[in-house]
Parts: sequence; structure tokens; C-alpha cells
Amino acid sequence: MAPLKSFVKYDGQSQFPLENLPWGIFSTAKDPSPRAGLALGDSIIDLKQLSSHPTILDSDESPLSAAQAQHLFTQPTLNAYIALERSTQSSFRSFVQRLFSEGDDRLATDDEWKAKILVDAKEATLHLPISVGDYTDFCASKEHTDNTGRILFGEGNVLEDNWFSLPIGYHGRSSSIVVSGTDVKRPKGISVPPNSNQPVYGPCKVLDYELELAFVVGGPSTKLGETVDLKDASMHVFGAVLMNDWSARDIQKWEMKPLGPFLGKNFATSISPWIVEIEALEPFKTAAPEQVPRPLPHLDEAGKGTNYDIKLFAEIRATSPTKDGAAEAEEEEGWTLTTNTNAKYLYWTMSQMLTHHTSGGCNINAGDLLASGTISAPYDLPDPTACLLEKTRGGRKPFTLDGEGEVKRTFIEDGDEVRIRGLCSRPELGYLVGFGEVKGKVVA
Repeated sequence: MAPLKSFVKYDGQSQFPLENLPWGIFSTAKDPSPRAGLALGDSIIDLKQLSSHPTILDSDESPLSAAQAQHLFTQPTLNAYIALERSTQSSFRSFVQRLFSEGDDRLATDDEWKAKILVDAKEATLHLPISVGDYTDFCASKEHTDNTGRILFGEGNVLEDNWFSLPIGYHGRSSSIVVSGTDVKRPKGISVPPNSNQPVYGPCKVLDYELELAFVVGGPSTKLGETVDLKDASMHVFGAVLMNDWSARDIQKWEMKPLGPFLGKNFATSISPWIVEIEALEPFKTAAPEQVPRPLPHLDEAGKGTNYDIKLFAEIRATSPTKDGAAEAEEEEGWTLTTNTNAKYLYWTMSQMLTHHTSGGCNINAGDLLASGTISAPYDLPDPTACLLEKTRGGRKPFTLDGEGEVKRTFIEDGDEVRIRGLCSRPELGYLVGFGEVKGKVVA
């Protein structure tokens, strides 16, 4: 099948072709009200403006009336839209694809409305796309879990039997989820310094990133006490974002005896501003790893579990002061690749995570986030580890940043930036589906 063609021109290597159309919330200097938009090439489709068109949305072809669209797309979050039924969302996605296709003249030949509806992405400020009611972080990567266990507890450590029975997770802090570009303040907490057994309170000294994928819950809310069957789980997922689960390893290490992550994880979690709909990821489905032993029946996909072939990258850049003290370096300069992995390696699938989450009767709502946990790759691949704890073997093996001089790192220093990117590609399709990026700078 040939790639879709749009009258909006964009490069063949664009992350945001007509096949993608990821969702976000943006504003401009001309109109500072946050509102819904779809990324298309180097433009943003302003859905507030589209809903004000006198005829387009009131045709029989549109699944939403102009009044409905105006209500949904002028809100500062996408929650109301993603709470709609999947069938309505799918129909609206197809409607927009047709509307912006080459050969459809409803907008293509109307320069006045094109200028209103198509916003230059460079002129837009991107905002947190959803109001996150609840956030759960899983630990779905076998490679990451096994590797960190050996680093922290010795090479003889193996995964506990229960890890193979369920996708383990913890309830995170939704109030500290921030959008890409937000600075991250180095947290304070209680830790135990090396060669000591006395806890102290102070700034984190072992700050890390964790490369993750997070699924955005969509559709109508479930009821308390209701469970979601494995075969229906994907219908409760609207889309996915990139995530950096910033981690204060020294604080986390002390507080996880005997409970779980708390202050080591709740100071900031960054997500990308664009939500890629699950429908856009369908062509990139791939078989999930074999699960041995097979899980209990309510989580058993009988060897038919699927992941998504999403290439994932993490990079670090040390911000160097120039003579006048300002930050230097162009946007694409100075980055050191530290992680090269793929979402296809996740042991537990998106459907299993959601089904397990609801298996005790926990209700879910549109805008909830279910994160994968750190996604590391098999160890024989280059740069497979998705956090610095793994990459540096707990800080014992520093690495050198690219560029001039011998700048070494074990963990993240003040002034460092971390960038995570995600991309789907299959040569026979002739197009890419990208997530953009999630980026953050650590400040003292």
C-alpha cells in the first residue's frame, strides 16, 4: 500500500505524516489559549479553528458536529475527547485523514481557512496533553529487572518466581508528571552515604533517567469492582507517549527497604507532548517474547501476545557555559547516545499490564497513565541498557561523553540534559511514525 499523500507538504522522513496525526495541546502568541491539535509534518492542525468552519464538520461525513468539536477541542486537555468510544475516535481520525489528503478540495483550495487551521509548529508552545488522574509504573522488562538485580544484589541473583506470574508495578505520583522541556530540580531526600550506615538528608547524589513508554487510558471509565478481560484490554488504550521516569537512586535504594519507590521517584516524571494513537501503531505490531512459565489463565495470551516495534533512544548532553555564561550548542549538537533499545523486547505486554491492573476491581479513567518501566534490550546489542544504573554498573564503570575533552559521567550532573526519542519504521510502508521527543534539563 502506497503512503498517504497530503496537500500539506512535508519531508518523506517526517515523524508526523498523515498516517500518524498524533494528538497534543498547544498555544500560540496570537491565541494563547491551550487547545487541541494534531501534528502533520511541520504544521499543527488547529482543531479549535477547524471546528469553527461553517460547513466541514456539519457534514454527514464527520462523526462529530461542529458544536461537539468546539466543546471538545477548546479544552486545555484531551481528556474529554479520549473518553469517547474508540469507534468515534477511529471515525474522526479517518475523517481528518481524508480532509487533508491530496485531491480533497474542501481546504486545499481555500487559502483563507488553510491559514487559520494550519499553524507553523515552530510558533507553538506545547503543553501537558492530559490531566493525569492516576499513574502506575510497571516493571515489564525482563532484561532491566534481571540486570539491575545483579548490579544491586550480586551476580548470583535471579528473578523471583513471582515476577513471572504478574506484571509488577507501583502507584506513582500523577501531580509531578510534566511535559517535555520542563526543567527538573535535583531532589532532596534521605540516603546513606558510601562507607556509612547513618542516614542523612540532602540533595540526591545519584540521579538517573529511565527510558519508558507510557500508555494513555482512553474510552469510557470502568466501574469500581469491574475487571477488563485480556481480549478487550487494547480497547481501553487511546495511545502512547515517551516517558523519562527520573530516579534518585541513592534515595530510592534506602527507602526500598522494606517497601517500595516513594521520594526517589515522585519528584518529576517527564512525558512527550504528542500522544500517538494506538491505531497509528497497528502496522508496527510484533510478537511479544515467549513467556515461560506461562502465566495464570487471566493473563495468558497463549503465545499470541503483541508488542510494538518502536525504536527508542536516550541521549545526554552536558551544557557548557560560553564566555558570556549562556548555554551553548545548537539543538542537534553535543548529544551522546546512551541507550538504543526497542519496545518489542518488553516481557509483559500492554494488554497484560492493563488487565492485571483491573483484575482486583480497580477502576480506570480516561487520562490515566500506565508506564512500561525501564525498557532495556538484550545485552549482546549495542547500548542496550535504558538507564545509567545499568550502563555504568551501579556507577562502577564511567563513560565518556562525545565531543571535545574527556568529560566523564556515571550519573546525571546539574546542567545535563536528557533526551528520549521514539520512532517506528518499516521500509515497505514508505513512511515513519514518530513520537517527537521528551527532554529535560537538571537544575541544582
